[in-house]
Amino acid sequence: MDIKIEVRNVKFGMFVAKLDRPWLGTPMAFQGFWVRNLDQIDNLNKFCQHVWVRTDMQGRPTDVAEDEEINWQDRTARNDREIGIVDYMPSRPVAYRDTALLEDEFEAAGNARRKVCDALDDLVDDINRQRTIAIDGLQDAVSELSGSIMRNPDACMWLRLVKRRDTYTYFHLIDTSALAIAFGRHLGFSAPEIADIGLGAMLIDIGKLKLPEELLGKTGALTDAERELVQKHVDYSVELLKEVPNMRRRVLDIVAAHHERFDGGGYPNRLVGRKIPPFARMVAIADYFDAITSDKAYSSGVSPHDAMRRLYDAADKAFQRELVEQFIQCLGIYPTGTLVELNTGEVGIVVNQNRVRRLRPRLMLILGPDKQQLSEFVELDLMDDDLRSGDNPVSIARSVEAEQFGIDTDQFYIARDRVTPDFLHDIARLT
Repeated sequence: MDIKIEVRNVKFGMFVAKLDRPWLGTPMAFQGFWVRNLDQIDNLNKFCQHVWVRTDMQGRPTDVAEDEEINWQDRTARNDREIGIVDYMPSRPVAYRDTALLEDEFEAAGNARRKVCDALDDLVDDINRQRTIAIDGLQDAVSELSGSIMRNPDACMWLRLVKRRDTYTYFHLIDTSALAIAFGRHLGFSAPEIADIGLGAMLIDIGKLKLPEELLGKTGALTDAERELVQKHVDYSVELLKEVPNMRRRVLDIVAAHHERFDGGGYPNRLVGRKIPPFARMVAIADYFDAITSDKAYSSGVSPHDAMRRLYDAADKAFQRELVEQFIQCLGIYPTGTLVELNTGEVGIVVNQNRVRRLRPRLMLILGPDKQQLSEFVELDLMDDDLRSGDNPVSIARSVEAEQFGIDTDQFYIARDRVTPDFLHDIARLT
């Protein structure tokens, strides 16, 4: 059971199961965590007065001192999995920190994306020539992409906004992988685990190359028979990957189950809840988020902030609620690329996140208080002390849509990526 205690009584080794306020909007990375450093205690003191901590069999707050022979991290994972709460959390979370500035990471992020494009090109060629696919090159490329995201996720999150309507199918796999890697980083998985998450996300739809091209290009409603055939792409993807020597089980799990849904409404096996592998549940959310926020030839994407609302509405239905909330924590309440209006009347685009205070990201101001475009765009970090002080500190009032002010957001995105037209035909069949 859990008991309520004052924050001043929290000690190292206790498991904090609940706060006296919503988790969103706090810097706590996990919804339920073991207290193991002073930063966690400092954050609890800043944001809470009381917390609920887990107790042992005698009703006492759990403490490492109970049994020094038991590794508390292993015990956490085992006990929580037994009661089915946090099976998606690593047993030994890694606390990642940004080691590069956004501006400094752009070039490396762009190079990593280009390397992934080349590797996907080779993969598609293998499938078209009916050869056993080789993924060594793709693994190396995903590792480079993962390295960039480990240093600073915002560079790749910004570059995923740089894609035209006719290139959605080209970049969807790359950007789903980037989102999934960032998600794994946020949850604290190890580098090898994150590499597998990214690789699995990159391979989720390769089986679509086995489907008729006219079926995948159809823009109208599918018949029942057509829908059943499209859903076969999951089986085809798994069959292709099973031929790859030493293919890791967790990569196969992602590919096999990324269309399963938490309420059992997915396919191909209609798995329910935690019967869906955790990494597949994570990639499913990343896949959905990128799909609905991207412009396509036949439809426009929704804003990142609106996508977060849709994800939240799908919690406990298509997706696991705890993972949805963690994904929102990962990208921020106002994800990179969101257009926001400040309480001062100015309008700006979220450029990158503040990982401690998600409600105070860094912005690029594009409209003044009179809603006229600025002659020079101004960068504004809402964490600056000058902006946070006074009786009315500068803050985000709401998210807004570009159409409200006649804004073409594409002109503000930094286009540092490439499009390879010769590759579009084949890669378009993947998504």
